[in-house]
Amino acid sequence: MFQRFFVPLDGSARAEKAIPVAARLAHAANGTVTLARILVPDAGSDEYGANVLANETRLIQSDVVAEAKAYLDTVLERYDQELEGIHLVLETAPGTIPSTLLTLSDQEQSDLIVMCSRGDTWLKRWIFGSVAQAIFRRSHLPVLVLSEHGATLSLEGSPLRILVPLDGSALAETVLDPIFQLLSTVPASAPHQIHLFQVIATPPATGGLRSAAYLTDALQKEERQAAEYALQALAQRLSRSKPEAARCVITTSVTINPDIAGAIVTHAGAKTSEGAPAYDLIALATHGRTGFKRAILGSVTEHVFGATSLPLLVVHPMTADASARPGKPEHAERPQSWAGLL
Repeated sequence: MFQRFFVPLDGSARAEKAIPVAARLAHAANGTVTLARILVPDAGSDEYGANVLANETRLIQSDVVAEAKAYLDTVLERYDQELEGIHLVLETAPGTIPSTLLTLSDQEQSDLIVMCSRGDTWLKRWIFGSVAQAIFRRSHLPVLVLSEHGATLSLEGSPLRILVPLDGSALAETVLDPIFQLLSTVPASAPHQIHLFQVIATPPATGGLRSAAYLTDALQKEERQAAEYALQALAQRLSRSKPEAARCVITTSVTINPDIAGAIVTHAGAKTSEGAPAYDLIALATHGRTGFKRAILGSVTEHVFGATSLPLLVVHPMTADASARPGKPEHAERPQSWAGLL
């Protein structure tokens, strides 16, 4: 069960949207909430561009620290009802983002980072960067990311409906344990719903290699059936081995689509027969690539992050040993067409 919740704040109302969610989780878990305000240091220069004296810089930074502490006091007053009865930790520290945030979350022995993104489009986020992206690329903790323009995560007793994109790989399945840790913290009047979803990407059938690249209907059907069998077997193993899973309704589906992220976003945007959103949350693992490799290969997680308004639970399995998972038979591993691209 998650018990220590870490909330990064930047002084905006947007970032504060994470506070009520973290507070509800902490109340349910009898846990702790850390509110952190990072102070990006100013090198200090005068109007001619020359560096100011070191002691003047320290005075400037001292004022910034005092302002940050005053801001956190204001936050406590603003969210006094939500935070009442919770053990709180207030952190202010100079440093760079996200490194200092991640250092503080480690120091507080946090279990889950809860934060709100600006909800920029994927293109704008790619150009200007994103603190949320930088954190879930590098954090070894699960990160619950809310969208500024999306619905907040309801934790008021209704069961959560979670979409879990998988690819047949052990890496993608590392998101499952954090899901059940989250669900064990969320009381519900009915069983939670988990949908295991796999996209099989077909190769392009173009140019001179059209005949070689084209997958026949029979091969597509065979691959789809194999993926469906693997997901159903996984759902059965989870129900037997996880107490929390036994109290959930686990369903599965497989689709064939060369646009993996697009297929996930489309499925996540489905509606119920009553017209309500079909899902409350998307949970998935990410490889955390950076730099040139990310520019070449892209990231399914980041495309989904930029295209959906649903909250995301993102897990970076940087220390996961996929081969050590108990109870998983050798034959359950399937060849995957997009393993590691999340």
